[in-house]
Amino acid sequence: HEWWLPRANQSVPTHVLKVRAVAAGDEMRPVRFHIVAMQKVINTFLYTEYLKTKELLRGRREMADGVRMMPADLHEVTCFHGCDPAHKDDILLYGLRPRSHPLLPKDIEPTDEGYHGAGSCGVYLARYIDYCLKYSNGMRPMASGQEVEVIVFKVVPGREYIASALLGPMQEAVPGYDSHVSPNFHEWWLPRANQSVPTHVLKVRAVAAG
Repeated sequence: HEWWLPRANQSVPTHVLKVRAVAAGDEMRPVRFHIVAMQKVINTFLYTEYLKTKELLRGRREMADGVRMMPADLHEVTCFHGCDPAHKDDILLYGLRPRSHPLLPKDIEPTDEGYHGAGSCGVYLARYIDYCLKYSNGMRPMASGQEVEVIVFKVVPGREYIASALLGPMQEAVPGYDSHVSPNFHEWWLPRANQSVPTHVLKVRAVAAG
């Protein structure tokens, strides 16, 4: 959102903008988001596979670096995923899978080809819940009074490659890394399906601000 510049002449004024505030229609009013319900997800099979993936990532690092992996290198993060409501139950049963996975229907339409890794070869999860709400709402912003469901995941990113620019639909992670992070730190791309496990489903309601 902002830069701090230690040298005065690193900047030069170019324009003066006059900005007017105008009343927005009801459909454009700012909204806040309230969590109105929460469902705990217990899937023993997926959690077991998730723990196996943690050990796999630990082994990869030990072989690559020749040193024992420090606990901080296997940190876990909480992430969010919004989806078409028709796919929610499959995700809770089978986990979040790349589009090419044999358990998934073949007619799933991709939102895009992937900015930091191919959606057919990995999965995307958001760092912030509001970032993924539109994916549960037909790619539309939520209006006041609307409710959607978002799935909460526990994630083990492993060694993260922080992208400085768009990577495009890469088929594999950057060599030596286990996940990609967007330049704005808003989302992760995970090339292994079992790097994530669903833990909760949240029902989120949009309410008018002010």
